[in-house]
Amino acid sequence: MPEIKKEDPRVAKARQRAERLAKSGPGSNPAAVGTFFNETIIELKKTHWPERQVLQKSVYVVLVFILAVAIWEGFLDSALQLVGQHIFSANSF
Repeated sequence: MPEIKKEDPRVAKARQRAERLAKSGPGSNPAAVGTFFNETIIELKKTHWPERQVLQKSVYVVLVFILAVAIWEGFLDSALQLVGQHIFSANSF
């Protein structure tokens, strides 16, 4: 006989709340909007934010990567444009 697993109480509570909110429909409970923003602020306070130096280094890495991809894309575009001009020019036949 298969073993029945007990659901985590936090998951069950969240599921019940989600079902209750889904039944109420949008705009039926104006207090729900305030509750949503209050809970969002609480969750954001729990978030571990990176230090300024780590964030700066990450931004630099992303910008360098974007620049490298842009250069590569420009190179491919130029090369394919030359190939296309050669193939479709009137003098190639």
